[in-house]
Order: sequence, then C-alpha cells, then structure tokens
Amino acid sequence: MSASGSKGRALDPAAGGLGIDAAVALSADAEQAWIAVIRKMDETYAELVTQQVELENKNAALEEAQAFIAGVMASMTDALIACDLTGRIEQVNVAAERLLGRSGSDLLELRLADLLAPETPTGFADVLAIVAKRQRIVDRDFAFATPEGPLPVSVNGAIRFDSRGRAVGIVLMGRPIGELRKAYSDLAAAHERLKQAQQQLVHAEKM
Repeated sequence: MSASGSKGRALDPAAGGLGIDAAVALSADAEQAWIAVIRKMDETYAELVTQQVELENKNAALEEAQAFIAGVMASMTDALIACDLTGRIEQVNVAAERLLGRSGSDLLELRLADLLAPETPTGFADVLAIVAKRQRIVDRDFAFATPEGPLPVSVNGAIRFDSRGRAVGIVLMGRPIGELRKAYSDLAAAHERLKQAQQQLVHAEKM
C-alpha cells in the first residue's frame, strides 16, 4: 500500500479513532441536534410568555369584575344576604351589616337561622320548603334579631345556581317594613298631589 493511500485513511486522534470525514459528519449532526433543542426551547418559552400574558389579562378582568360587584353591593340600600343550602352565610353587603348591627366578619360566622328572631313569621324551615319547590321568595315577612330587638323586614329571594345549573344557595334581599310603609305613604301622598294639580289645571282651563 502506498504512503499516499495511508495518509488518505489517516485517523484523527481527537475523533476517537474515527476518520476525519466521519468525525466532521458527527459534529454536524450534533450541531443540528443542539439547534433543534434550542428552537424547541424558544418555542416553549414563547408559549409560556403568551400564557402568562393571557393569565394576567384574565386576572385583571376578574379583579375589575369583583371591584364592580363590590361597588354595586356597597351602593345598595336593601340588605343582601347570600347563604348556602344549609343556611351558612357566605356574603352580605354593607346595608345588611347596618340593618343587623353586626360586622361582615361576624355575620360570615353565623347561619341564617341565627339571625332570625324567635317570633319571625317566616323561619328558615319555611325558606327551605320554598327552595325545595324551586320557587321564589316574594314579599315574605321576616323578623331579624338586632341589638335593638326584633326588626320586621320584608324579604324577597331566589335560589342561586352554579355553572352546571345545580342549586347551591339562597340570595335574600330585604328592607325594613317601616321603610316600605313610609315609601308607600310618600308615594300615595305624591299621587294625591298630582291628582290635585291635574284638577286645578283642568279648572283653570275652563275659566
């Protein structure tokens, strides 16, 4: 065998005994593999960034919705009490705190039955019976226990459902009967004044 032929098949010590061409081919394959790995890492990172942005947007929308609901509840003049089907109170508004003379944190440790005076015309058992029939609570008289004594309240309510349509709780809204009577009295007085004004107008037109 000629010397030149031996040189053509010379081994590269750095290639672990492989020929130079084979070593170059392995090096190119390894480089392509690393490039593929880096590209996959870039794609994964881009997906994570996109998901993070979407999550932040959803959180911002959720916080905005919660702030809106809190603002609406705070501005309500009627007392709102939300409880689960066992009567455990889950949410109240500021009007309910004022009506019952208790803080929101105190109310969340109680059940609806704990808030009712012994002489209440409508008890928690009545509420459960209405809920069992899938009916609404319409202008029912309740008596709530307050630091000043039993307080008559006119209450309306409905069943609260979850996203699957299952009944999970009850929402009650009430206003002291004294306030309602005053509102009805004011409305009747305003109606009477309107009638008198109309009569005076008709009389003036005839003259």
